[in-house]
Amino acid sequence: IMERDFESNPEGGPVSRLDVSNAYCSIAELFLTDLCDEANAEKSCEEFCEKALTFEPNNPEALRLMASFLLSARGSLDRARECARKSVLLWLSGLEEDEEVGGMSRNEELMPGYESRQGAVKILLELEEFDLASRVIGSLLDDDDEVVEVWYLGGRMYHSMPGEENGGEAVAHLKRAKELGEKLGC
Repeated sequence: IMERDFESNPEGGPVSRLDVSNAYCSIAELFLTDLCDEANAEKSCEEFCEKALTFEPNNPEALRLMASFLLSARGSLDRARECARKSVLLWLSGLEEDEEVGGMSRNEELMPGYESRQGAVKILLELEEFDLASRVIGSLLDDDDEVVEVWYLGGRMYHSMPGEENGGEAVAHLKRAKELGEKLGC
């Protein structure tokens, strides 16, 4: 329905390319998670990821979902890395530039939700993209520094990074995760 609405008025109608792309992402996510045991789930997930990217090639959510699919179903590390990096850089660069000049705009249209950014960190850690993971964790902590999982992911990241100097950061992040867990009753 959304695709039809977009195609009937592509120049400024109520449905944007991003809206259609996000709708396809929602369907692909179902096949990646809840419907993963269905016949042809892998093929359907890939098909809807591709449709999402066809409608909006610069949709960070579609790129993150494609990276997740490629890691879990295909083991395609290079293509997954390419999708994950592009996904994060689309919104993260703008966020960091805005913060540097003290602006308020974060390019709200491209900024994924908090949980999606947490998912991006997990993918980046799996791909050993520690620099980008660190930057995303920083953005998450800037938004809310009382989320246990983000502190845990930071600890996991520092623990996984080469170099002894990261051990102290790993311990600090994991201690903070534990403190928050106890405080929040997790």
